[in-house]
Amino acid sequence: MKSQIKVNERTFDNGDRIVFAVDNEKSFLGMRARDLLSKEPETITWLDRMEEDDVLWDVGACVGSYSIYSAVRRGVRVVAFEPASYNNYALERNISLNKLNDKITNFPIGIGSDFAYTTLTHISGVDMGSSSNDIGTSAISKYRPGVKTGCVVDSIDNLVKAELPYPTHLKVDVDGAEPDVIEGALETIPNLKSILIELFTEPNENISMYNYKKEHNQVITDLESMGFVLDEELTQQSIDRSKNTRFAGQANYIFYGEDYAV
Repeated sequence: MKSQIKVNERTFDNGDRIVFAVDNEKSFLGMRARDLLSKEPETITWLDRMEEDDVLWDVGACVGSYSIYSAVRRGVRVVAFEPASYNNYALERNISLNKLNDKITNFPIGIGSDFAYTTLTHISGVDMGSSSNDIGTSAISKYRPGVKTGCVVDSIDNLVKAELPYPTHLKVDVDGAEPDVIEGALETIPNLKSILIELFTEPNENISMYNYKKEHNQVITDLESMGFVLDEELTQQSIDRSKNTRFAGQANYIFYGEDYAV
């Protein structure tokens, strides 16, 4: 007899419906479903500005919370990238539950500065919905130990040349390796409407991210030199949200191309 999948279901005022598979409310899966709108409100605001003809590349999609949201609520085409097998399982299940196979394409690979066969370090365990996974080719990986498994990595520029749907918006949340993602996307970035990227610009010196803050601050300089404009209000909202938490010094930085700035 086929087992029943437990789900968290949310219906919006206009009738839009989002369903996430969960095991229990206290797990990572339960938390990500329950806190969809409250965990990163600035991300939701950013996604809500997208239009149906947009293409979002969700780099570090985890179980697909924001991929699902943007496809359902905004009707955008999504290309998701998630290298952790356990998160991929949940992501594919969520895509299926929401009947979004024609809207979301998921690639079980990491994104970095170039193509490589490397490792993925699992720092927070292998429970579905967990995060903090480091690509072996990233400089941050040498600062954080964990269980390693094999992983294929490629760059955004390479994948664009392979004729994947061209992105108009880019979301990057890879727990430290963000500078590598940007390095591998320098040809694509100037054509984007916007970028949301998680950066660790002022992490506490007692955590491993402290060793990599120079590279994260450089990302801001590089994007601004390419003409991108920082959304100061939404970025500050993210900075304030992380204050007095173990994530202090970490924030979502939201940039708009000059012709798209709001």
